Amino acid sequence: MASHEHEYDVALSFAGEDRPVAEELALVLKAQGIRVFYDLWEQAKLWGEDLYEYLAGVYGERAQFCVMFISKHYAEKLWTTHERKMAQGKAFREKKAYILPVRLDSTEIPGIPETIGYLDLTSGQVSLSDAADLVLRKLGRTSTRSDVDPVAYVRSAVSRVLQLDEDNLYYHHGRYDAERWQIHRDVLRNTKDTISKFGEEIVPELTSILDSTTNRFLKRNILQILESVGSRRATNSVCGAARHPDAKVRNLAMLTLQKLRDESAIPTLRSALRDYDRYVRRNAVVAMKSLASETVVDDLIDVVRTERDPFVQAHAVEGLGAIGTVRCMVSAQQNHC
Repeated sequence: MASHEHEYDVALSFAGEDRPVAEELALVLKAQGIRVFYDLWEQAKLWGEDLYEYLAGVYGERAQFCVMFISKHYAEKLWTTHERKMAQGKAFREKKAYILPVRLDSTEIPGIPETIGYLDLTSGQVSLSDAADLVLRKLGRTSTRSDVDPVAYVRSAVSRVLQLDEDNLYYHHGRYDAERWQIHRDVLRNTKDTISKFGEEIVPELTSILDSTTNRFLKRNILQILESVGSRRATNSVCGAARHPDAKVRNLAMLTLQKLRDESAIPTLRSALRDYDRYVRRNAVVAMKSLASETVVDDLIDVVRTERDPFVQAHAVEGLGAIGTVRCMVSAQQNHC
């Protein structure tokens, strides 16, 4: 079958435990216009099919390349063994590079000799972004900014990757799987970094999701992206997140408002000064300080007078000093005498 006749440019073969890594590569490739076989995107086609025969066709005939995520989980599963055998059969028949192995650990897979060139994500020298660029080169394409559909990328990422919790990633049965945790954490960070690079054009999509989702992990990750982008178009949505019951969400909202420096957020910052969480109060004060506006002088003076946490109070004093008015400096000195 000629390459231009392939239904898929790339078929991904992976174990379920490695899905976040595979999905991140699928997202990046899809955003570049690459036709990717990724099982969750093919539910309508797979429904009612004899999966043994159908997948044999995908991995044995209908893809130009097969990216294989090698791990201890991959070696144990019956379905991945089936996919691997079909891919190996195609590679044997065509006598050219077809299987593109990506190592997630040191597991050896039958029929995939160590002499085959592979990418090692455990080395720290190769990222999923690097892997995506290399796949594009294999396909005879190069990555360009104009190729990317940012909204499609974000919507796909939201479905799974951005709902991960970085603090507890891959925490199971009372312990961390350290190696897997590192890879999956990097997947999440890479996704956030990639979305941040879209800048202003992706803000409406992110704020729409931030307003509508009830998933606190998704809110956290989107707030971190909006902080990185730094667009005031996000102010209203970030202020809404500042009322969320999860303290970490509120705190991230304060950090984002520090970056936005939008005076329309002052009512939200005033409310945050009464938050029970000291970090939320502190970062609200820092956000007020970043405004460098006399509008918040009375608020900062009140913090100096009433705040019991010296760390929060110290930031309020610094804020008054940054604003630099005679009135606020005198008040700060009186309250510290």
